[in-house]
Amino acid sequence: MYKAAASLVGVLIAFMVISNGILSGHIGNLLSLPVIHIAGLLMVTFILLISGEKKTGNKVPFHLNTGGLFGVLLVLFNNYCFDQLGASLTLSLGIIGQTIASMMADSTGFLGMKKYPFNRRKLAGLVLLLAGAVVMTDSWKGDAVPVIMALSAGAFVILSMIINSRLSLLVGTFRGVRRNYLAGLAGSLAVLLVFRPSPEPLFGMFLQIHPLFIFGGGFLGVLIVAGSNRILPKIPVIYASLLLFAGQAVTGIVSDLVTSGSLPVNRLAGVLLVLAGLFINMILEKRNATSV
Repeated sequence: MYKAAASLVGVLIAFMVISNGILSGHIGNLLSLPVIHIAGLLMVTFILLISGEKKTGNKVPFHLNTGGLFGVLLVLFNNYCFDQLGASLTLSLGIIGQTIASMMADSTGFLGMKKYPFNRRKLAGLVLLLAGAVVMTDSWKGDAVPVIMALSAGAFVILSMIINSRLSLLVGTFRGVRRNYLAGLAGSLAVLLVFRPSPEPLFGMFLQIHPLFIFGGGFLGVLIVAGSNRILPKIPVIYASLLLFAGQAVTGIVSDLVTSGSLPVNRLAGVLLVLAGLFINMILEKRNATSV
């Protein structure tokens, strides 16, 4: 059930990316950051009012309040890498970064997560996963700095997910989401203070953009963070991250087919390789579990 839910969250991520992309296309990447976080805060506040989720009174270490900050860094790094490396290479390196970070988190029990010792029999599946990421790349270009940033962005995805899931165990699912968005809003405002973009695009925002794209990304983000908070403690981090990717990838394929009627062969082949690697490792995991 949790693996299917992880794929569904991946589908929601794909729609969130589309919504946020339309918003940032109208008002810019920097100005869209606080708008997205304010929308998310409105959504999660409404959910808390109707759900009656109670305070736990648990003390929260400071580092568990930083998940939203890594989310802001993720957006900034990706935006820069898209310009320097192109979308496909940024995505591929991000998958590699996620895979490496997930394996490290699983094998070490990072921040109190359940340990899943690395099994060498899963190397074949991991090779397919990484091969899929490489195949999706149209061309290799760029110097070391954007490559490292793209890999780091993939690691930030995992780090943010783990931090938020540990936070939710202490304060509750949606109270944890609210803290994530408060930290993200603080980080977004700090970015605005540093780069000082012109606020002019905000003035005509509601006249130029449908409210669905103004608030949609923030609203979907709440469901995504809440969903991953529930899922992550139940399955290995690497499977959670790759199932999220699988949901995004399949949604992207369907979207490309619907909107343009075609699909790059390398993207389809890459997705199939990633899914094959994921399937092989899940089969091995099930065999190991039944043999114990």
